[in-house]
Amino acid sequence: MNVTLIGMPGAGKSTIGRSLAGALRYKVVDIDDEIARSQKRESYVDVLAEEGERGFLRIEEREALRLRCTDTVICPGGSIVYSPRAMDHLRKLSTVIYLVISVEEVKRRIDVRSRGIVGMGRKSIEGLYRERARLYSRYADAVVNVEGIGVAEAVRLIRRCLPGAVRRP
Repeated sequence: MNVTLIGMPGAGKSTIGRSLAGALRYKVVDIDDEIARSQKRESYVDVLAEEGERGFLRIEEREALRLRCTDTVICPGGSIVYSPRAMDHLRKLSTVIYLVISVEEVKRRIDVRSRGIVGMGRKSIEGLYRERARLYSRYADAVVNVEGIGVAEAVRLIRRCLPGAVRRP
């Protein structure tokens, strides 16, 4: 079994994902890192800048659909929910956990001007948050509010949501 963490930029998917993987003794796959590697770029932000949003979303979907793994925490970018195909694949492959933080916390945690965020050209962060929150909720097997708590507590709460088969001591 695998675990996929979804949520807004700044929710802690990568940070919490690495800690969760350690606690479960799982591997971790960061799809943004896979995008950069497959496109031979420094970071996913470079890919987004060069390919544009539509190109980036196609690459993101392709990288998600390539995943064939077990005992892995999967950390996609926040825009993965724009691909029903990718989300259907991730739902078959894993337990999907939506990490929730408030829009105010998103603004505190990230610089929306310098971080590559799909959809920011057309919407405010509030509009993007409203749009994505519905999608995250639709695809999630469980929802964990991670605002105002540390990584260890987030990992503890996530582990409580997982099927017994992935609760390794």
